[in-house]
Amino acid sequence: MLLKVLAGLLIASADTTGGGWIAVRNDIDIYPDFSARTVHVHGHLTLRLDSASSMGPSLRLGHDLAPYFKTQAQFMEFTSVTANGAETHLNRPGEQRGIVYADVRFPSAKPRGSNVVVDYDAVMLKPSFEFVITDSVTMGADGMGWYARPAVTNGPWLPTVDPTPGLTRVHLPNGWYSLASGAFVSREKEGANWVETWQQNISRARSFAAGPYKLSSRKIGKMDVRMYGLTPAMNPDTLVNNVSKIISTLSARYGPYPYSKYAAAEFPDSAVRWWGDALADFQILRTSLLQSTNGGFSVLAHEIGHAWWGNLVAPTWPGGYMITEAMANYSTMLALEGVYGKARYQRSLSVDEPGGPPDYTMANHFKMIAEGKDIPLSQLKQGGIEYQIASVKGPRVYHMPRREVGDEVFFSTLRKLV
Repeated sequence: MLLKVLAGLLIASADTTGGGWIAVRNDIDIYPDFSARTVHVHGHLTLRLDSASSMGPSLRLGHDLAPYFKTQAQFMEFTSVTANGAETHLNRPGEQRGIVYADVRFPSAKPRGSNVVVDYDAVMLKPSFEFVITDSVTMGADGMGWYARPAVTNGPWLPTVDPTPGLTRVHLPNGWYSLASGAFVSREKEGANWVETWQQNISRARSFAAGPYKLSSRKIGKMDVRMYGLTPAMNPDTLVNNVSKIISTLSARYGPYPYSKYAAAEFPDSAVRWWGDALADFQILRTSLLQSTNGGFSVLAHEIGHAWWGNLVAPTWPGGYMITEAMANYSTMLALEGVYGKARYQRSLSVDEPGGPPDYTMANHFKMIAEGKDIPLSQLKQGGIEYQIASVKGPRVYHMPRREVGDEVFFSTLRKLV
């Protein structure tokens, strides 16, 4: 009788929100379906309870894109979730557009330290901002929530942070290659197709890209460099030359480059609406960017700058763009200074470098000021013109304290932050 009473008390006090669980391991399989223009994701997820007791975990899928697209709807859904002995409820709507949950609930409460293994399947309902598939390429970015992770109920959700170890396997048509976060493990035949395996070894959430690439490999010192080209615009020698100079310059300012590899994949202009995407230890670069002045040096420096600012150092809001986009654009100025000299840095303060997005210019910023659209940097929110304001005005603001306190104090302070 006493045992029944204690069991009832345990259930009554157990968490029912699905929070309190942490991911121990997440093995993910990615199956692009180019004919149907969708992506299927299978995950084998091991969770451990880090709170006193729980009736079971909840998994989160998707991402809130409302700051960027006011009408953005759900773009992912669970098709199957199983855990031994548990009931599951799929696709509970999230508190924000684009997010769904799967609730895994057991008949009795799990105590602290319990491990639970969950297998799940999910599918892309339609392409989204940084989760894309066309008839020739596909990619999923770290912050898009394209794979399931345990829900957080008692703290902030960090969409781009996920150090959970595990394998990422990308299943590919013959002649295609993949790029993913972490270390390359193997490429193996799978019937008429191929599967490439990557080992997650960084603290960022996972990203991937795949397409009919021509793969080139190089070294910068001891660091592996992998380049995935679709057209002659992806020139391996030009890219490695630029990347080597940029990383050397920025490492001297910020501290060591934080990743063991650098990789870049070319993407058709028609596939995405952005110019480049920094995804921790690799980047996705539009064809027109690679065709621009000197292999897109300026935008390339911006994306490499994100290795420190936005990836290694994550922002809070409002004002978060001063850590991400403003510092990434300031990294471009520093790279120009390190490679081409002080005069080029001074010129960049007043003259836009060629090859960047046409809206992110000083002329466009002064136009926004004249139209009364300028916003204080400390009040910047995500999306919209705030991104442009931070990208143009932010780096010029960083120049001011550097000029006042000098390089030694300014850059030693930045190194302490990272």
